Amino acid sequence: NWLGPDASFYTETKMKEALVEHRYDLQLMIYLLALHRQLLARDVEYRENPSKGFKEKVGGAVYLYLRAVPEREGCLAIKPTFEQIERLDALFRQGADRATS
Repeated sequence: NWLGPDASFYTETKMKEALVEHRYDLQLMIYLLALHRQLLARDVEYRENPSKGFKEKVGGAVYLYLRAVPEREGCLAIKPTFEQIERLDALFRQGADRATS
């Protein structure tokens, strides 16, 4: 996304605002929920201690705004908490339960 003509437009605050404006934050949460569920299904260590496994095995996301990279700006790393993923998982499970009732 184009945020402005130079690196001063690619501050952490402005990049986060753009992330929310375009709902990339929601996209990130859905992808991480899918990864969380996949790890629960296939990784015994993760399933035994999901909180620890999430901290150790899930890196979050890095958003790179290429227009600002030459000026050493434009990189935004985000990692939601395990608690956020658990809450989202619970919401999705509630929705699935209602759909099957």
